[in-house]
Amino acid sequence: MHCVACHSVGLLKAPKIGDIAAWEERANKAGGLDGLLASTIKGLSIMPPKGSCANCTDEELKSAIRSMSGLE
Repeated sequence: MHCVACHSVGLLKAPKIGDIAAWEERANKAGGLDGLLASTIKGLSIMPPKGSCANCTDEELKSAIRSMSGLE
């Protein structure tokens, strides 16, 4: 999974995997899980569009966000 490269260690302020508070804060600002997905698809700050996973579907990206964040 491409996401782990940055989100496993919080590289460049990426929310760490399992840090529910950090993910909730971002979700609240983005408009929930769908907002996080939109940011992921578009790219955010230094995160490239789709987190460099050009072949990932929206559902796969949403699943990755859920898995990393603990959000439903």
